[in-house]
Amino acid sequence: MRIFDLSKTIVISLFFTITSYGMEPESLFEAVAEDIREMRQDIGNIAGNIFPTLGQYIRGEELPAIKNNLYKNMPAYVRQSNELCDGEKKYLEKRLPIVKAALEKLLYLDQSLHNEEVPTIALVSSGGGYRALLCTIGFLRGMEKIKILDTTTYVTSLSGSTGAVAPLISLKMSLKKYKEYMLACVEKSFFDTTDEEENLIFETGAVKAYFNQPKTPVDIYGDLLGNRFFEMLKEERHRVYLSDQAKIIENAKYPYPIYTCIDGDENIVDHQNWYEFGPHEMGNATDATYIPIWAHGREFCNGESVKGTFDVYPPEKNIPYLLGTFWSAFGANIDDIKEEIAKRLSTEVGDFIKHIAPSWDGERPLDFVSKVPNYMHGMTTLKNTGSAKDAIRSYVDAGTDFNLPVTPIDGGRRKADVIIICDTSAEGDKIGNQLKKTAAYMKEHKRPFPIIDFKNIDKKTMSIFEENDPAVPTVIYMPGLSDQNLLQQHLSNPQFAKYKHLKGFDLEYETNNGFAQTIHFQYKKENAEKVIDQMEFNVLANQAAIINALKFAVERKKKNIA
Repeated sequence: MRIFDLSKTIVISLFFTITSYGMEPESLFEAVAEDIREMRQDIGNIAGNIFPTLGQYIRGEELPAIKNNLYKNMPAYVRQSNELCDGEKKYLEKRLPIVKAALEKLLYLDQSLHNEEVPTIALVSSGGGYRALLCTIGFLRGMEKIKILDTTTYVTSLSGSTGAVAPLISLKMSLKKYKEYMLACVEKSFFDTTDEEENLIFETGAVKAYFNQPKTPVDIYGDLLGNRFFEMLKEERHRVYLSDQAKIIENAKYPYPIYTCIDGDENIVDHQNWYEFGPHEMGNATDATYIPIWAHGREFCNGESVKGTFDVYPPEKNIPYLLGTFWSAFGANIDDIKEEIAKRLSTEVGDFIKHIAPSWDGERPLDFVSKVPNYMHGMTTLKNTGSAKDAIRSYVDAGTDFNLPVTPIDGGRRKADVIIICDTSAEGDKIGNQLKKTAAYMKEHKRPFPIIDFKNIDKKTMSIFEENDPAVPTVIYMPGLSDQNLLQQHLSNPQFAKYKHLKGFDLEYETNNGFAQTIHFQYKKENAEKVIDQMEFNVLANQAAIINALKFAVERKKKNIA
């Protein structure tokens, strides 16, 4: 299919352009300064011309995604409040007894906990490409094995870790089976497609063309991710939605998933609004505006969805497209790119680039952002009238702000009493740096956060920060690294025999120099398994300390109530 081959070539070209940052700095900076601006316009024109042609081949109303859309005639409205939505409240009511029972069993408590004594525990997983995806799987498997997964209420993710959490819930697989499934998925290049997969991408393009929706390279990127990670769904792999997850988590057997991205407005250099996407709603706490997740992608006017010239509403943006959105670090702005280049060079050269390079504010040289109708468009009741101005809103990878998605559980809309962080951030970024950015964010927004001692934080597989003040969350920080001494201490225990293949493995080295670099979107099975098992081992090896931290959080909460 020539149309698909052309669009795939565009994405591949973009991919290798952006992932070349830091490799050949002499030629790179010249390219950033002169060539990419012109390429951006050309790419936009080509991508814009490709998709409208698809609508000529298929009548829109016959497309399954449109025909079978349960919400095609249901209007949607913007909800203006940071109060949790009814769907999440109902979930929390069902999850509480599960968490309570799991904590009582885990901590061997003599007496049952009162509901108000049960801490809210959140798992937070960073970005970092396939490395983050695989580490998150290991992180979740470890938490399941030490009986902590059932004590958690939320799991938040951004960028690569969304590729672990979203398919896990949508595919309804056990973590054991999911590990094997994902090992097979990452072994294949997501650029390689079968005729069947190309036809499915063709169909998604036709849906967007039918509704004249904005298109960027994120569309094709998401399609390629969807083909790979939802392969078991066959022809349905691009008709899987976050709204489906509301039914899947209804029995509260899973932690509540929250996926994140940020505003891609080029007028904003930093401090962008963070957007939350969940099984029930999407929106942002800064504007206190939310819409049903099944309405994401519709046009809105003054707080109400509109059909425009169409007889029905378009289907919600599918999960593959959302993965492309959440995982769109290629859309970094110029300032972020300068920082990345500088980090990879010597101190002197890096400082030189940061200070003499021209400033284009928040300009994004690659149009690798999600562009969706602005659900706040035309609203007259917003404090920030700028949010209502543009008809189209851009979204981009939240990791281009900072790489730990604590914003949904930071004490604003939701408050976590315990935050367990899996940080497998990108190479060139010293371990602990993203935690520093997180602490700075919490301070700036006047959110409670413990004092962090960063000494040797990059040498330990786990660090715990806790205070007696019940308003301050306990932070359990687990970076992506290997500790051969810790491994050797545990290998004599039969429980840890399966991890002997981690002897000599150095996750931090592979992150910075080897197969686990963020630019790698294909892994050998044995390498992928090492990444998963390293994070799983790290959790199991620190089991006693993690459980003690949870005991402390429970006792602290009980004392506060008393």
